[in-house]
This record gives sequence, structure tokens and C-alpha cells, in this order.
Amino acid sequence: MYQCPLCHQLNSSSMICQECYGIIKSLVKNQNYCIHCGKEIVAGNICGFCQSHSVVLDKFWASYYYKPPISTLIQEWKFHSRIQYSQILSYLMTQNEPPWIKEQAIDCIIAMPLTIDSYQKRLFNQSLELALYISKKYRIPLWNNSYINKHNLKPQHNLSQKERIENIKKSFKVTKTPDVSTILIIDDVATTLATVTELAKSLKQKDSYRVLVWVLAH
Repeated sequence: MYQCPLCHQLNSSSMICQECYGIIKSLVKNQNYCIHCGKEIVAGNICGFCQSHSVVLDKFWASYYYKPPISTLIQEWKFHSRIQYSQILSYLMTQNEPPWIKEQAIDCIIAMPLTIDSYQKRLFNQSLELALYISKKYRIPLWNNSYINKHNLKPQHNLSQKERIENIKKSFKVTKTPDVSTILIIDDVATTLATVTELAKSLKQKDSYRVLVWVLAH
């Protein structure tokens, strides 16, 4: 028997009940949005800003909008040590995969690293949990993210958009890089894209990588 993490009803067929799964499916990001920054657009696949500026992220994809009940599950997972939610959230993430995931020649996956402080509080890296599932499902090697140190000054989730951008600047120290051409970064949530953009910048300063990003929610 399974117990749905949202309504807590017992069922024998799946980790999440059909009623709650139906609600989650309504949060699938299926509108047109920019392939580089995730901004919703009326037509095309690149927003005006990204057309007129150099882009850091070669591709960006979010599986869901960061709204209840997905946001509720993620918050419980991250901030209340519900590591048992890793499997269901990984599964849900792959139910709305990037259209390019099987077309791009992706050489390796990098899970967004945590600061030491965040890891000590959670005792697991939620992005690594997602990355392990995705690596196995799509048969893409997982790069050891211990070669990337993250040291932003404050937790990002408590900051405004402007504060997030400032807080994350130069917060990644890359000590070793993979000998590849295309990297897929996996993260749980992207709000302003400041964190994934900063990591992509740090990687591209080391080599001329193509950097793709896939997040659970945005």
C-alpha cells in the first residue's frame, strides 16, 4: 500500500493518488516560454531580451510551475527532511521532460551543489536525488559535483529577486571540470535563474561548454 504525500489517503496502485496527480498535471509548464530564460512569450521560442543579449543558458526547461501542491511537496522535501519524497518528485519531473532531452548529445549531468550549511541541515542534496534518477533513466553519466564548491552568503529562498542575484555572484568555485562538450544541470527550483546562471557562467569560464538546464519547478 502507498500513502499519498498530499492527501495522505492509502491506495494500492501508485505513490500518489489519481486525484492529486490530476491536480499536479494542471501545473505542467506547457505554454510558450523562452528556451534560454524561461520567460513566457506569446509566440516563437526566444524572448526579446535574449534575442538582443548574449545568453548563458543554451537551453532551459522547467517541468512544472512552482505552485501548490508541487511547491508544498518540495518545501516538505527540502525543509522537513522528507527524503522519501525523492522518488515521487523525480518521477513527476520526468513526466514532463524537455523536448530536447533525447535529441541533444548530452555528455554528463551536474547536480546543483549545496552549501555545507544547507547540506548539514538537510543531510541530503535534493538536486542530486533528482539527478540520480534522471541519470539512470536517460543513461547519462553523472559528474561528481564535489569538484564544485558553493558558498553564497545567505540562503536564496529568503531573498528578493535583486538580493538573490547579488547574493549568488561568484559563489561557485570549480576545482575540476569534465572533459566533455555538453552539460546538463539539474536543480529542483529556479525562481530568478540566478543560481543556475551563475553555475553555468563558472563552468563556461573554464571551457566552452554548452550548458542545458532542467529544473523540477519554476
